[in-house]
Amino acid sequence: MIQQDSSDYGEWEREILAYRQEFLEKGDSINGSRGLHHYEAIEGWLEQIRDCAFDNNSYIGVPVTTFLALRKESGRAEGIPHIVGNIEIRHRLNPALEELGGHIGYSVRPSERRKGYAVRMLRETLAFARGLGLERVMLDCDADNTGALKTILKCGGVFEKDTLCEYRGKQIRNRHFWISLT
Repeated sequence: MIQQDSSDYGEWEREILAYRQEFLEKGDSINGSRGLHHYEAIEGWLEQIRDCAFDNNSYIGVPVTTFLALRKESGRAEGIPHIVGNIEIRHRLNPALEELGGHIGYSVRPSERRKGYAVRMLRETLAFARGLGLERVMLDCDADNTGALKTILKCGGVFEKDTLCEYRGKQIRNRHFWISLT
């Protein structure tokens, strides 16, 4: 976990905010980020991530583990790796997550898409989910999100159903998939 009193906190803050900014400039949402798009400084966001690790938290009601996908870059000064994506796993479903969100949400930085990061992130998170004792996980995505659809299918997703739901003031067709972990 990134600590405010660590010597590299400022570098992490700059990298996280640059990651956030790239999504904002593209008009994309940062799925699976615990609402990073809402934070202009990372202190509150880190606090939410810490709080969400506990059961019955006031944010989502189920424990959540959030990961950053990092890449060390050649030619870049030693220090903080480049953030290529983020992914979170909700340790169980509640009625709201059964409708929209599922067990796992993720995003890949717009400039890093189509490089295989989403599949790798999801596969590693599925292994983590097995370690939590989950036998299967639900993922969902907007029916128009071909990148997410391909990723889910590559990782063993089995289509369950389409639903219509409201997301950010718009009606969307949401596709639900299950991935078996056994």
